[in-house]
Amino acid sequence: MSGFGFDLPGALVLLLALPVLAAVQRVDARRRRHRLWGAAGPRAAAAGSGRASFRTSGTVLALLVLALAGPRLGPSPGRSGAGADLLVVLDVSRSMLARDLAPDRLERARADIRDLVEAGGGDRFGLVLFAGEARLAAPLTRDRTSFLALLALAGPESVPRGGTDLGAALERAAAALGAGRGPEPERPAAVLLLSDGEDLEGRGREAALALAAAGIPVHCIGYGRRAGARIPVAADGGEQWLLDRNGRPVQTAVDARGLASLAAATGGRFVLAAEEEAPLRTALGRPAGAAPGAEPAARSLADPILAAALLLGIMALRRGRTPW
Repeated sequence: MSGFGFDLPGALVLLLALPVLAAVQRVDARRRRHRLWGAAGPRAAAAGSGRASFRTSGTVLALLVLALAGPRLGPSPGRSGAGADLLVVLDVSRSMLARDLAPDRLERARADIRDLVEAGGGDRFGLVLFAGEARLAAPLTRDRTSFLALLALAGPESVPRGGTDLGAALERAAAALGAGRGPEPERPAAVLLLSDGEDLEGRGREAALALAAAGIPVHCIGYGRRAGARIPVAADGGEQWLLDRNGRPVQTAVDARGLASLAAATGGRFVLAAEEEAPLRTALGRPAGAAPGAEPAARSLADPILAAALLLGIMALRRGRTPW
């Protein structure tokens, strides 16, 4: 909800100094009148009382204090109504290195996350990385630069244990949302699960339902194609295919059905990345360039107030009086 407010309301306490300034100027004006009376007699009355000068200087100083307090129309940058808490859960297992999406599944997922963050309005972002286990890489933050720097480091080496444990990933996401929301629990929240969906431990649905019970949907974005692809691994200065126990190349396909079922159980959306230009924004129901949940940007009133103070000071100088 928009309204009028101040970014630095504490600065308004400086307005209390204006009565002190008025008293000081009245005492100074009285002293000057006494000196002028002694020197010029009754003609000293023509010098004036100094009240007009104070009215000008007091108004100018009041306007400067108001500008310093940062008056605005619209939401405060930190209000709970602006944006959402989005916990990004990124699969960094080796199957995400398959190249059925260019340049590979993992890099496409990172690019999609960057696209969302750079258009994120008032959102806060957190990052969980997972494979056979999960770890919190970035707690909820508005610091996009730090978040994207940590995202750039995400890879299979980020999580020592191989595999794909969706349950561990979503449990860690729930813990991060519970611990990181602080004084703003009323902000909308959602989990964005980016994975090829091979839930090898089979605990994903249970953890997703726990999030749904807390009112947090899980939007699932599937990476890979239904036809599947082989997984490249580094070997002897080059590459070879990841092999199974029988020595055959592993073929990995996106588990679209499993991810769609998981999303539906939580009231979330399922999106196949191969079919969307901006799959994360599609999952959140956000058209390109928009951030639903974020209010219109606040409009600062400081500049017009500063302009008024400057104009008033110039007018006083032209009348031959200092505004101070």
